[in-house]
Amino acid sequence: MAEGIVGNSFEDLEPGAIKALHEEEPGKPPVYAVGPLIHNDGSNNAKEMECLTWLDEQSCNSVLYISFGSGGTLSHEQLIELPMGLEMSNQRFLWTLFVEQRMNTLMLTEDLKVALRLKFSDQNGIVERKEITKIVKRLMESEEAKVLRGRMRDLKDAGDKAVGEDGLPQNH
Repeated sequence: MAEGIVGNSFEDLEPGAIKALHEEEPGKPPVYAVGPLIHNDGSNNAKEMECLTWLDEQSCNSVLYISFGSGGTLSHEQLIELPMGLEMSNQRFLWTLFVEQRMNTLMLTEDLKVALRLKFSDQNGIVERKEITKIVKRLMESEEAKVLRGRMRDLKDAGDKAVGEDGLPQNH
């Protein structure tokens, strides 16, 4: 009995899903992609501000962002390998432990092509520090990284374009 469905996304981010949702079926309400909408309650604690200040001081494209979302649970062994691999890469990184957003790995690596997939060891089922180091260096130093950053820039621009100057979705 709904008149319509509103989704927090935009066409350039999820073209296949949005196209499928727009397919007309009898009795199905229209779907409106109105994103990106970002929750900002205006409250920033001192640690968040310190982190953002540090991030602003870094040169463009020089910091790797690491997040496993709210569902990211790492084994004890993985909690040892990840920071060791990051440290061995000699790259700056920002690792968030409590992030509300969660994105699908396949969407990021296959559909959007803005991330690289880590390989788990056949022997112990974790991503070992050498693999982490290798992927981080690919993300930060390779020609492939330039392509990924360009794609991210394009998605950011598409997201900016999807909303108006006041931060509200533009009418499509």
